[in-house]
Amino acid sequence: MKLKNSAPQSGNWVVAHSGARDEYQLPISLNEAGLLYRFVTDWYSSFDNKYISKILHKAPVRILPLLKERFRQELPSDLVVDLKIQRMIGHIVGEEFTEMRLNRLIGERAAQLANSNESNLLVTSYYGWSAFPNVSKYSKKVLFQIHPHPMFLRDHYSKHLDTISAYGSLQHEAEMKASDSFLRIWGNESNEADVVIAASTFTRMSLLYAGVTPEKIHVVPYGVDESIFRNDISSPTGKVKILFVGQATQRKGFNHLLKAWSKIANTDAELHIVTSAPSSICNVDLGDSIVLHDRLNIRNLVMLMNESDLLVLPSIAEGYGHVLLQSLSCGTPVLCSDATAGPDLLIDWDQGFIFPNGDIEALKERLEYWLSKKHQLRKIRSDAKQIAAAQTWKKFRLGIREVCNI
Repeated sequence: MKLKNSAPQSGNWVVAHSGARDEYQLPISLNEAGLLYRFVTDWYSSFDNKYISKILHKAPVRILPLLKERFRQELPSDLVVDLKIQRMIGHIVGEEFTEMRLNRLIGERAAQLANSNESNLLVTSYYGWSAFPNVSKYSKKVLFQIHPHPMFLRDHYSKHLDTISAYGSLQHEAEMKASDSFLRIWGNESNEADVVIAASTFTRMSLLYAGVTPEKIHVVPYGVDESIFRNDISSPTGKVKILFVGQATQRKGFNHLLKAWSKIANTDAELHIVTSAPSSICNVDLGDSIVLHDRLNIRNLVMLMNESDLLVLPSIAEGYGHVLLQSLSCGTPVLCSDATAGPDLLIDWDQGFIFPNGDIEALKERLEYWLSKKHQLRKIRSDAKQIAAAQTWKKFRLGIREVCNI
């Protein structure tokens, strides 16, 4: 018989985060070992329920793929508690309500379930601030830090405000808009956690900057699905193709990329931009050498990665930058700032693929160098794929369980 107010058994875990983050690898990591009690999220599509599945399959063609993204066969819906009603209400009321209130509700619900079953708790950042204060002192509290620490990000972003542009200003980032009082509460979730997991050394550095105890920080790198991101579809030919994939925001270094590109006098190269909101930059003079793509499905994105010589990610700050690993898995080398997982992934490559974040001149010089080394880039594609092959989702899930001591 289980004693109340005793330490939870290792088989009891509640996981919480919103969205289909990282293809639900956190709850799947515990469920595949028979350790998941419940997963709390904002919306989950129960395609494994024959009645609900019939209803979901009647959704409009443009919506059905989005619904399918919110389901994994490895994560049965009877283990999921979602707050879809609150989410829909939030969208009606407004986006700001959705973000703040849903984050709090997800965290509080996760704590409630952990207490009801005497479970341990694994949540991503943005939910620990509301979950940890409400969970039993006997439960192990594990935080997966998605982005760098919010206190670090506010200070870091402030150093780059002189490069603010009309599109993607850093002032619109959550860490800059949050009140001082909430930022302290938000930032304290990593101090309240017993264990903090980061996917990159850069994120770990941000936690140390914020005063988190070094001993409780563990780096568990992300994985990639090689069956999807593969390099047997096509390969680069003709003129050099540089690829950017991500939001057209200053945090992603998008404006720095455009400034650097405008200074490059190379008529035999193209910069391909894939962003989810191309209309946000329709008033920007992109020039003839820049090709703008609307949101691409996964198949077309993988094909474009294969056709590209180099992917560039000039971010000001990234928790990881998963597109780097996806690109490498396709055999496409990457050029990235030092504020990403690049220094972790490219440890055996020369530093010609990494430059200081926010340094437009350094970005320009690296681009010019690799534009002149087209044949060299195409020779190292197998090396790029080998880097990615060492990073699997299976390895990531095992790492999560090891850090949780289960």
